[in-house]
Amino acid sequence: MKSSTHTFAFALSLLGALVFGPTMSLAAGTDNTQTEHSAVPISASVKKGSKQGKPPPRKVSEAQFDFVRSNLVATLYHEFGHALIDELDLPVLGQEEDAADVLSAVMLERFFIGPALDRIALNTALGFEADARDQELEGDDWAWSDVHGPDWQRYYNFVCLYYGADPENREDFANDMGLPRDRMESCVDEQDLASRSWGLALDRITANAPGSSIGFSSRTRTERQKKAARIVAEEVARLNKSYVLPKKLRVVVKHCGEDSSLSAFYTSGRVKITVCTEYIDQLYHQAPK
Repeated sequence: MKSSTHTFAFALSLLGALVFGPTMSLAAGTDNTQTEHSAVPISASVKKGSKQGKPPPRKVSEAQFDFVRSNLVATLYHEFGHALIDELDLPVLGQEEDAADVLSAVMLERFFIGPALDRIALNTALGFEADARDQELEGDDWAWSDVHGPDWQRYYNFVCLYYGADPENREDFANDMGLPRDRMESCVDEQDLASRSWGLALDRITANAPGSSIGFSSRTRTERQKKAARIVAEEVARLNKSYVLPKKLRVVVKHCGEDSSLSAFYTSGRVKITVCTEYIDQLYHQAPK
């Protein structure tokens, strides 16, 4: 692990970050604009090796598909964070991408327990690590002007939040992931802040649940993409059981085009989350062999 060569100060803009109230909205986009917020860029090496959105032809094990499933779930919840900031007109005192990352970690704790949660957390952390290592292999420095934090920082932030939710039982996980001891000391407080802050927003959309305010559709090309799209559909159904949004939100899985560098994104003016099939192919490519 590269803990000695990367600095990972916790972005307390993260959710020090989300202070909810009726005024002072910095939410991205209005009904008259179409602002896109992406989870991660598509790896250039994967785009070159993927013809017409088709992943490399190799057999996928259950463990490898579990990696794909876990990262799709975490990414959907990240984009759901952008949707909530937009629909609920939430103030964000810091980077919106950091706040969306935090919601993803909070949602995993709400919806999953036991070994299933442990697997998703491990694979989500490995997804951030894979993105960071892909960039290093391509010889690219981090684009410091990017709206996202560096992948290694996102990795450590996620590991910290997961550890902080249950430090007695997750210390081995934190150690295995290389979380520095001095960072571990603040993780319980960071997780508590994240849960309380986002909890205020989530409480606003639970009263009328279950509902059908989140729609789903997909346009996929390969069997692998179809299988992955079913995971997204299942998570949309899970969200509809728990929350009702003030405006209809669409979730679409589709081919975004070879020129697109986006993996998944929320478009505020259209109230839509798009998950690109190119991103699905990238996850299959990144899944541990």
